Amino acid sequence: MNKYKTPDGKHLDLAKDAFADLSGVNELISGEPILGESGPAASVQVSPAMLNAHANGQGSQFDGKVKEALANNPQLRRIYRKFLDQGSAYYVPEAMAASSEAFLERSGKGCRIRMEQSRAQSEQVYVIVELEEAQGGAPSALVICDTDLFCTTFELPAFRGGIAQLIAERESKLVQLLNNPKTEAFLR
Repeated sequence: MNKYKTPDGKHLDLAKDAFADLSGVNELISGEPILGESGPAASVQVSPAMLNAHANGQGSQFDGKVKEALANNPQLRRIYRKFLDQGSAYYVPEAMAASSEAFLERSGKGCRIRMEQSRAQSEQVYVIVELEEAQGGAPSALVICDTDLFCTTFELPAFRGGIAQLIAERESKLVQLLNNPKTEAFLR
């Protein structure tokens, strides 16, 4: 008879997360699919180094393979999200609450992302990224992850005076992602 205490509540959640992480790492290293997965996810193999390089914007030669693997594997997306978190200079969490404004404004430690309607072109929006002070150089990309951990990368123009500004169409993926209060953003 076993005399160990079965985890419950928060401890059970932590144990599940740790198991999921270990399963994901085993899959990456061995190339074997996670239990229960089959199909395209099982055929695309990426190494932890390839995934980390992609998360940090350094793995352009493997981008296609990594993107395909991420599209088909939720566990891999979860690990990718952790690599993003570890390698990004700035993190902008989910928005605190829905705003009555047309566009959400988001703040993270040392940075802010906001959107303004163009006065000249009603279908265009300015996406403004502001840094309080650069941490080891200005970021070159904005990565936004949705609730399913699908992450999309947008290249940033050069920062001037701690500000980078993009022009996007009102219906673009960038504006839609930033206006969703459940998305997270990373500046790397």
